Amino acid sequence: MFIRLTLTGILSAALLLPACHRADSATGGASGLRHAPYPAVWYDSLSRALDTYMALGGALHREDTVLANAQASLLQGQLDRLPQSALGTNEDSVELVETTLGSMHAELDGLLGETDLAGKRDEYHMVSDIWYDLLLLTGLKGSILYRVHDASARNNRGGNWLLTSNPATADNPYNAQAGQHTATDTLRFQ
Repeated sequence: MFIRLTLTGILSAALLLPACHRADSATGGASGLRHAPYPAVWYDSLSRALDTYMALGGALHREDTVLANAQASLLQGQLDRLPQSALGTNEDSVELVETTLGSMHAELDGLLGETDLAGKRDEYHMVSDIWYDLLLLTGLKGSILYRVHDASARNNRGGNWLLTSNPATADNPYNAQAGQHTATDTLRFQ
């Protein structure tokens, strides 16, 4: 797992450096709105995949590992079918998205390979962080997303996840009980 954490950290740094370079255009200046520059066909497919990611979190909240596996497999298929050709011809952007999707696919393989709930939740944490990176790269037109953190999740190592709804009333994928979690970031896309 240390190797995966290191690779995820390196990937995150590689993905965020170009994003920082484009900070003015990505954040939309003082309005706080981020740009989502790609065609609707990309965002339609990405939204369906994000819905499946949310369902995966719901399965983990209910501690249903069979359903979690089914959702992870479905999500892998949806990621494979994302219309990357809609991203245009900017090779750097396309390559970053492809690398990010490949990393997410690998973490979903890890989730599917885990036999216990704690292992699946560890992998979900990685998938969540990669989703966040992907959304920083591409946006999600017309959406508001919350990055949520539970400091007590994963044996007090913390756990992140993404939501499209009010974080205060959200199910916690790391705990079947109502947990102490807070929104640490809000992404608004135009």
